[in-house]
Amino acid sequence: MSWKNEFGQDERSVLTVLVISSLEDFLLLDRMLGSPTFKLLGVRTCRDACDILLQSFVPVVISDRDLPDGCWKHVLGAAESSEHPAHLVVASQLVDGRLWAEVLNLGGYDVLAKPFDATEVTRVVESAVRNWTWIKGVEATQQAN
Repeated sequence: MSWKNEFGQDERSVLTVLVISSLEDFLLLDRMLGSPTFKLLGVRTCRDACDILLQSFVPVVISDRDLPDGCWKHVLGAAESSEHPAHLVVASQLVDGRLWAEVLNLGGYDVLAKPFDATEVTRVVESAVRNWTWIKGVEATQQAN
């Protein structure tokens, strides 16, 4: 599996989770989540993430708290301004009540502590995908009426 796996393909039909982190974290998350259920794509920068979020339907974004060209707040802005806003999960080695409250208060979905726990990662991502799918269903119903 390559780092930017299948970026040239139409992610609208396959991409479930966009990971903005190191290659090592991406590979770990891919081992934890990679299955027919979840399709992951990894990038390293806010800029790459923003490009993908503008072009694709991405239910869940897992972003490191600090990135080479910004931080999770930049990613949140891009996720919220996309046609179908993604749920943002922030990953950090330093998780405290302050970070968690800030992420939730600004519109993020959840926080994951590093090192990652497979059970917690799966629970958070499954919950975020279910919630995103439910919201899309409500929006479609409202538009039909």
